[in-house]
This record gives sequence, C-alpha cells and structure tokens, in this order.
Amino acid sequence: MSMLRTRRAAVATTMLVLVASASAPPAARALDLTGTWAGRQTCTEFDGGRTMYVLEGTLEVTQSGATLGITFMSAGHEDGYVGRAVVDDGNRDRGEIVLLHCGTNDVAGDAHFDEVGRLKVSTKPAEGTGRISGTSIFSNPLPASVGSCRWSFNRVATDDPGARTICP
Repeated sequence: MSMLRTRRAAVATTMLVLVASASAPPAARALDLTGTWAGRQTCTEFDGGRTMYVLEGTLEVTQSGATLGITFMSAGHEDGYVGRAVVDDGNRDRGEIVLLHCGTNDVAGDAHFDEVGRLKVSTKPAEGTGRISGTSIFSNPLPASVGSCRWSFNRVATDDPGARTICP
C-alpha cells in the first residue's frame, strides 16, 4: 500500500510541475543599454576656485549581462568606464547604473584620476531610443581638484560599438 501512495504522490508532483511550467510567465526582457548615446557632461570643478564647463560628446556602450563597458568620446579625447546595470523590478526598460572610470582606485588624491557615478536609465526598445542621466563625482591629481558632472545622453543607435567591458 505504501508503494502505491508513493507512486501516486510522484505522479501528482510531476503533473503539478508540468502545469506550473506551462502557465509560468515568459522570461522577462532584460534592460539593454548597448549602443551609441549623444549628449553632454556639465561639470563643476573646485581647485581653490570654481570652474564650470560642458563636455559635448558620445557614449559608446556595450552590455554583457549586467556588465557595462562605456567609452566617452569628446573633442578627440576618450575616457573608458566600466559599470553595472540594475533593472527596475516594476519596469524592465528602466533602471540605474553605477560606473567607474578606468584607473579609479581606493586612494583619493593620489596620482590617479578617480571617478564614480550613479545614473538613471530608460529605454524604449521598440523605438531604439533611451535616456541616461545622473551624476558622477571625481578627484583629479593634477591640478589637485574635486568636482562633479551631470550626465545627460540620448540613444542615437543600437548597434554594439564594441566598448571594453574590462579596464585595460
């Protein structure tokens, strides 16, 4: 009798798993930031006196899973960043990213430029558009300064530009 109950329980469990699998929602689409983004960084820097400036340029973003590689290009100059995307639970086309300038370390004021940022992101996959905005803070060794930048970029292309997802 106990063998029969065990077999019935196994069949019932298998049926329950099959029904649950068939009615499970489809896998959620992940936030995809890959592409080229055009815009600007509006920065304020303090080195004993305050300086404000705007850097017009493009972001080339490559995403692999949650990992981001970002190249900021402005006036013939390139800066590399790595980052991580976090998807909004309520809207899979929105989220936030953290980014680190390649070369950033844990010693503020040493011989390295350090920058870290937190940016909001939103995309419209069907239209191939999106927006990245937020703030980064930095310290610069030469001349000794600290500052912050407001980032504001709009997606202009969705092709993968091949940005490095690991700093050199």
